[in-house]
Amino acid sequence: MRALFVLCTAAIFLAGCQKENSNEWLKQQSNHKVDICHKGHLINVSINAVNAHDGHGNAIDLDGDGFFSEENTCGFLLDCDDTDGYVLGEGNWAGELEQIDCCFYDATITFGCGFTEAIIDYGFCTGMLELVSQDGDVYVFAEEVTEGCVPDCSVTIEIMEDGTMSFLEDCGDFGSAVGVLDPQ
Repeated sequence: MRALFVLCTAAIFLAGCQKENSNEWLKQQSNHKVDICHKGHLINVSINAVNAHDGHGNAIDLDGDGFFSEENTCGFLLDCDDTDGYVLGEGNWAGELEQIDCCFYDATITFGCGFTEAIIDYGFCTGMLELVSQDGDVYVFAEEVTEGCVPDCSVTIEIMEDGTMSFLEDCGDFGSAVGVLDPQ
């Protein structure tokens, strides 16, 4: 009988602790806020309001990385995984590059999900970028190119807070190119 009493008391105690922990978790989640692009304006709402805004077709940023679940006027990239703030989205940038001691030319870069690969179109040739390393918002890529371009270049990009891309291409003895590309 005593063993039964101890077992019942322990069960009640554990149930109370689980309920308290569960309530604490709910309290923390209900205080969590997310960014939503609502009618072209960025708003920050309780996570409890996400379903209502999602039903209206608003773009949502659940993981707080600045990238949204669908195309919108508040952000420039689509988020490939809105549950992980380290997984970026897909996007396009374009602008003018300056080849050091030479000339200017237009370039367009198209990234797929995760920023691990990209295609860069210089107008006179096309290259494929493969991610080599990343440190925060700075990415270093190895560039493979088609005929007519300089082979074995390294491309370093940084995504700036305003959505622009700082671009540096280093082709060793063949020179370098720099520029700031705008999101498209």
